Amino acid sequence: MLSAGTMLLSLWLLSALRARCSGARFKKYRHGFSTTRVIWCDQNLNHVMWGDPEEADVRGMLPFSKVFSVERGAQPLSWAAKSILGSDGRRIFLRGVSRTLELEASYDAMALDWTDALQFAVKRSKQARAQVLNIRSVLRS
Repeated sequence: MLSAGTMLLSLWLLSALRARCSGARFKKYRHGFSTTRVIWCDQNLNHVMWGDPEEADVRGMLPFSKVFSVERGAQPLSWAAKSILGSDGRRIFLRGVSRTLELEASYDAMALDWTDALQFAVKRSKQARAQVLNIRSVLRS
């Protein structure tokens, strides 16, 4: 049984994550180069997706079920890299089985909000998967 405080926090995070479905602009890094991308979550909160801010297409997606960690400012940067790339506190890393999605938020509060929401989505995905596996094991026995 969840406590009232835990339930309230879970509902707040879920509503914060649903607000993320509209998306926000991030710098997306790949192989040391950055591009501006709109990042958003699908309506079922199963994937984080990204696309070109000028077009209405999906350029890529990463299922939350394949993400094993969400970290903020996790990449150690040298002083020279910080001056070029910006604050490492605004960087978010979604580490998945097959890839790492590296993002940079426009400001620290945005990075913190998105990190909390994405961590909640990953945790929710893991709980749903555990429930499915539990149901399968009960059905087999």
